[in-house]
Amino acid sequence: MWFDAKAALAKLEREDWTPASPASPASSVGENVPQLAELAELAAPPHPEQYILDSIPILINGRPDHELTAAKRAVMAFMDNHVEAARCIGWSDLELFGCHPNREAARNRYDYAGAVTLAAITGHSIERITELAAHYENGLVYYRKRLLPADAVPVWELI
Repeated sequence: MWFDAKAALAKLEREDWTPASPASPASSVGENVPQLAELAELAAPPHPEQYILDSIPILINGRPDHELTAAKRAVMAFMDNHVEAARCIGWSDLELFGCHPNREAARNRYDYAGAVTLAAITGHSIERITELAAHYENGLVYYRKRLLPADAVPVWELI
């Protein structure tokens, strides 16, 4: 999901990937290193934090400013404290950041909401995440592996 194949292919098509002269193996490896480093940078998955932060106003649209602040606090707390653990134990993009594909419905359709999306909508931070569930500061528990609707999308697709 994070790898942009079209961008990587376009970069490959723009570059001249003809091998360097075989004068010495070290020189041909050295000459290709910058190109490979650039390609690796293209292929590296971006951190979803900016996408998530950009999508919060869509989820909180029309609500008071203090709710927007609470939503940002809840999402940043998750990104700072739990995102790596959630990824290590196998939480998917949809389980974490899922939402309804319609902008208006995304605010109210909790059945489509991933754990972090729900944190943003409610303004309640996730205190702890396990293989089975996300536990919120207010006592709410979001159970993982529930069936999300087939048309659910990651929240950044609303941007």
